[in-house]
Amino acid sequence: MKKWMCKFNIVTQTNTKNDLTLTPSLHQAAEANELQGLLQQEQEIIAQRKRAAQSAEKSVVGLALSGGGIRSATFCFGLLQVFERRHLMKHVDFLSTVSGGGYTGAAYSAWRLRQTLAQAAAQTPARDAITVKKNPPLSWEELLPHLRKFSNYLSPSLGIGSPGTWRIVATMVRNLTIHWLALISAIVLVFAALLVSLRFLWSVSVVFAFLGLVFIAFGLVQEGAGKEYVRDCQNGGTKRRGARLWQWAMRAFRNPDADAAAETARKRCEALARKVQNLLQSPRPAIFTGLVFYALGTAIGFVFSTYPQFPEITLSLPEWLHVGTLYSVFPSYVSPDFRLGSRFWAAVTLVAVSALLVFIVGFASQWRWRPRRNFFPKPSWIGFLLVALMLLVTWVSLAHHNGGLSSTINRESVELVDILPRSVTWSLALAWSYAWQTGVALLLFALLASVTIAVFNDQMDREEREWSTRIVSVCLVTALAWTGLAALTLGSTKLAEVVFSGSLSGNYQLGGAGLTGVWLLLSTWVARLGKTEALQSVTRTYWKRLAITFGPWFFLAGLIVLTCFGAVLLLLMLSSKVAPIDTLSEEYIANVVLWSGWYVFALLVAAAVIFMVSGFILDPNEYSLHGFYRDRLVRSYLGASNADTPAPDSIWNIRTDDLPLADTLTAVQAERSGAPFHIVNTAVNLFGSKDLRVQQRHCDSFVFTPLYCGSWATNYAATPPRLYLGTVLAISGAAISSNAGMATHGAAIAALMTFFNMRLGYWFGNPRFACVQSSKRPPFAPKYLFAEGFSMTNEDRPFVNLSDGGHFDNLGLYELIRRRCRYIIVVDAECDPTYSFSALAQAIRMARIDFDVSIKIDVEALAPLPGERCARGHWTMGTIVYKDPDKDANIPFPDRGLRNNGETEGKLLYIKSSFLADNENGHISADVIEYAKRHSSFPHDDTSDQFFTEQQFESYRKLAECIATKMLTDAPPIRDIESLFEYLQQQRTIGSNS
Repeated sequence: MKKWMCKFNIVTQTNTKNDLTLTPSLHQAAEANELQGLLQQEQEIIAQRKRAAQSAEKSVVGLALSGGGIRSATFCFGLLQVFERRHLMKHVDFLSTVSGGGYTGAAYSAWRLRQTLAQAAAQTPARDAITVKKNPPLSWEELLPHLRKFSNYLSPSLGIGSPGTWRIVATMVRNLTIHWLALISAIVLVFAALLVSLRFLWSVSVVFAFLGLVFIAFGLVQEGAGKEYVRDCQNGGTKRRGARLWQWAMRAFRNPDADAAAETARKRCEALARKVQNLLQSPRPAIFTGLVFYALGTAIGFVFSTYPQFPEITLSLPEWLHVGTLYSVFPSYVSPDFRLGSRFWAAVTLVAVSALLVFIVGFASQWRWRPRRNFFPKPSWIGFLLVALMLLVTWVSLAHHNGGLSSTINRESVELVDILPRSVTWSLALAWSYAWQTGVALLLFALLASVTIAVFNDQMDREEREWSTRIVSVCLVTALAWTGLAALTLGSTKLAEVVFSGSLSGNYQLGGAGLTGVWLLLSTWVARLGKTEALQSVTRTYWKRLAITFGPWFFLAGLIVLTCFGAVLLLLMLSSKVAPIDTLSEEYIANVVLWSGWYVFALLVAAAVIFMVSGFILDPNEYSLHGFYRDRLVRSYLGASNADTPAPDSIWNIRTDDLPLADTLTAVQAERSGAPFHIVNTAVNLFGSKDLRVQQRHCDSFVFTPLYCGSWATNYAATPPRLYLGTVLAISGAAISSNAGMATHGAAIAALMTFFNMRLGYWFGNPRFACVQSSKRPPFAPKYLFAEGFSMTNEDRPFVNLSDGGHFDNLGLYELIRRRCRYIIVVDAECDPTYSFSALAQAIRMARIDFDVSIKIDVEALAPLPGERCARGHWTMGTIVYKDPDKDANIPFPDRGLRNNGETEGKLLYIKSSFLADNENGHISADVIEYAKRHSSFPHDDTSDQFFTEQQFESYRKLAECIATKMLTDAPPIRDIESLFEYLQQQRTIGSNS
């Protein structure tokens, strides 16, 4: 297989072992070639753009606008004012924006597109998406009045009685209603299913064990198929599938049209490689799922065999196996006439089958079977006797506790087929006994697996030992999850019974209400800590670390208790209407409702119906904060250049404000326009990815451009014609998100934020599955909400979870490095009061890791002196080393950037939002200095402040304008970016910098 793939330039030659379980994805190289094609296509468009803009700059230039919400947007607007006046923007090829910088970047792209359409009225826009009836503003400055009016873009009209405030409240109530319908009905569904399972525990045991064996067998069969595929691929043509692929390849080389035929064969090889990759990865999840089902089913069966309700089956065994054996060992617990029947031997059978299963999964499921293994008995096998003794003691103890060691005389004889539908639980106490004893049995199975691994340690290599040890983890996790969930649900059920009976005094009821209020307030506060800015401060405060560590688990436990409590109380109240409470005792009603009647079944059906209906009608994107956030951004920023709007001051009329992202390509290529090629940066969250590099970062860079969208982890696809600029702008600014890339603090906080619907993130079609063009939203929302809430997002689903680009790279520098720009201007307006330059450091680190590109820059020239608060400069310059001449060019490296564009070195201009000491701010406007004296946090106000006042907006805008004006004050006429960088290089001293 690798031999053919190398011929078609699909994979590079490596020294990887033949064991394909140790090789990377076989189709990544093909995806790299596809990315190279897209990057080359971009270069062709940039060449057209330069001609259209009549730019004298020969090299590729990138401008990056950083994230930071309204703070960054306002600062970047002031900077672009100066760049437009000095005619620098016509030299900018790529405009890379993140989050708040994207507000201004999107406004700029929309303005340039409307200008292009107005100037060329006869030209039909791309895909015939939009038209412009009135001329947009002629200059960038003319957008400023509109932006000033919408500085409070989330709610321009403030006040408790304003329509904007109530619009926010109504939106959150609407979204939470349908959101909670799906999530709470799911909890009630699980609760009702657990009660039904506890009632028919024997049936559940049999079904779970059977499903577990089916899943395990399915996984082993998949591994066998994977072995066959690998064998066929590696043997070149001796096998059926390999021969067919070999024929395709030979036909390709003999075909006169060799290029087309080779491409066909390459695609078939690539498809086969993907299938092999799936076969390599899919068996283990199937086996682990089977182990969970089997472990739980057999543990329940083991416990159930200790109860007298277990069916007795006459066994033809020697008398010494029936009489006196247990009585002689346990005379105080066992009756003299006790006989070992089917209950005891069922437990023995379960233990034996479990040991055999551990052996099979640990050895037979491996890719390499070593025939020289020696499984003859050894002294170490005595460990099995120890486990057998512990299992016997445990079984006898449980049987004595549960009444299973009583005499068999006068016991009811029940057929095995009759016991399956029989209820085995008739009280909460009995249900809890089953629950905790099942947890004990699971711990014993973990011990059995551990001893099996220890006994066969000499016959296992390290891979097999690690793989088999996961069986122990499966038993431990299943035991904790089962026992914990049963404790919460049964405890809440008991609480509902007590409340229903009216035995709680007023003080207890008041205390319960107060505890519920504390739970809600604490959960809401911890959810707020999930914001990116808050998480960055957590490590500096001990009590916040404790709150964010334990708070989400406290919330989840309280949520389960309250939901189950409400469901049981509702059932009991309804039952009291059917059977008057004055004729029956409360305890009797509770037992009838939970363990004998049809009420729990009705609850199960009702919860399932509500869950399914709400799941299909719920749009996880529109019914989050995304829709409201997108509409406000569109009205405030994209509407700034819309002269066709009938109500410029309205916050509702956004019908003509938004523009398709793909249509902005018109402004890039049109004559006398030459707008920058806009790259909108987001982060794709990949917590459940199999790629270890991505697992450490939890995300990857996901871009939207007029040409295509995607990431290295998901591959790329053409940008949909109906994907709007406002949508990608809101995704790029989705800072408050349950999955926040590198800023996420764990699954617990993600679950908390998901439940409260504090989600600005977006579920977008996965380019790898071609879902970008065909699907607008996930068809069944709960599947993706649970993946988001438990941080299980990955690149293997039809939809991927996107959030703020700052969760990966808050500067927008990463994607410009990928395109090997010769000159890069970075505008950094993030919240950085200590001038740690963390966003720049992160971008430098990832550029070195992913692209083997070094960035050399001295940021200490800008940082304050020790003990001071103000910066020492506004800008500095650096060098980008794309190709280090001191490194061996033959060393293989991931091909993630543009190849062979001739650039070996680039230049970086880094502009920082900063305020200098009092005696060095002569170039800053007096009103900005006065504002800075009254507001010590300026110019680094927290990103959570998205409600700017008029003074605040103007101070940030004017600060950027003053910095850019000072930087270019004495510059000669700038004919291209190269001359600008040469001038700034000459002026690069602390005095001229400030």
